[in-house]
Amino acid sequence: MIRPVLSPRSRGRSCACPLGDERGVTLTELLVTLAIAGLITGTLVTAIYQIYQVTGLGSNELRVQHDLENAATWLLRDVQMADPTLTDASGSTLNLIWNDMYRDRNATYQVSYQVSGTNLVRTVAMDYVPASTLAVSRYIAHPSHVVFSLSGTADISPTLTAVITSTAGQVVKSATLRIEMRPRPVPE
Repeated sequence: MIRPVLSPRSRGRSCACPLGDERGVTLTELLVTLAIAGLITGTLVTAIYQIYQVTGLGSNELRVQHDLENAATWLLRDVQMADPTLTDASGSTLNLIWNDMYRDRNATYQVSYQVSGTNLVRTVAMDYVPASTLAVSRYIAHPSHVVFSLSGTADISPTLTAVITSTAGQVVKSATLRIEMRPRPVPE
């Protein structure tokens, strides 16, 4: 029978450890493990932060883009309907008026655009009685970020220019709309 040779230190003790009397890890091994764990954690935290930032930036870009498109859609619709001779555009206020002579009743519509808080608000009145209010742009940081101006004469291709700046988070975008107004036909 073969007997194991025991070192002078291990006599009298039984050791289940195959490496002899090593019972723990060294300080160097512990520091290396912590450094590797720190690198992995730092990389993951940085990646998660970047994903969060890019997602937020993308959301703000979409908010601003949608905001400008919505304002442009409503402005284009209303300016094309308006009578150029009854249009008043000054600063951050726009007033449009037209007579609806193509339906059964002759109605006068007045649409006004003005900044209220952070919204560009569209107010519609039918026969000078308020009918509806709608926020067509929700991210206007300051009233000076909306400017309406009218150029040309009322009878020869008047053009409405609207400059709208929308701000969401750190994203700021401006749109300049130039809408040529159509002369309204004279009722017979």
